[in-house]
Amino acid sequence: LGGNDEAVEYYRAAVAVQQDRLAAYQGLAVATLATSGAEAARKVMNSAPDSVKNQPRYWTALGGIELRARDLAAAGKAFATGVERTAKSDPDDIDRLTALAGLTEVQLRQGDTGAADATSKKLLAAAPRAPLAKILRAQALAGAGDLGQARTLLEEVVSQWPEDAESRVLLGLVNFQLGNLGQAEMHLANVVARQPDNVRAQRLL
Repeated sequence: LGGNDEAVEYYRAAVAVQQDRLAAYQGLAVATLATSGAEAARKVMNSAPDSVKNQPRYWTALGGIELRARDLAAAGKAFATGVERTAKSDPDDIDRLTALAGLTEVQLRQGDTGAADATSKKLLAAAPRAPLAKILRAQALAGAGDLGQARTLLEEVVSQWPEDAESRVLLGLVNFQLGNLGQAEMHLANVVARQPDNVRAQRLL
């Protein structure tokens, strides 16, 4: 609701009585980021005890906060630590999937196509039916120039998740790059019809 100052006070109270709960520190850090900036939010996360920091989920939470703060280098380090800490977990462990997804997103934003390709491949292998895994893998493939395989994955996502605007926009863009202008127009027009304020879809259309 935008009441971040009030949220900070509630989360501080939660931290005081639940010093071993990651959720309290994570909530306080997110609210603090909105009120006092990235450095103050990092101090909140750094103040957590070792019992919290030793949890793999701590590192994915920290990575998410660094992403919000737009510090890609710090986010990448945090997600990479999460991946390392879950290396012996089950392949479909939610903490591992979250860490792999976060790391892939950071690598894509940094333009590191080689690293994104390797990480997204692990993510898709661990979660072959997850739409997000397919989207991130498709983005990595498109960045590496494999537009055909990227289109196949995005078509699967659109079939599975027809109302997701991001996957349709990406599918439209990939079809445009492949020269399939009719298909590109169809998907982009679909998004614009449902989201007339979607500037990216309008520009591509």
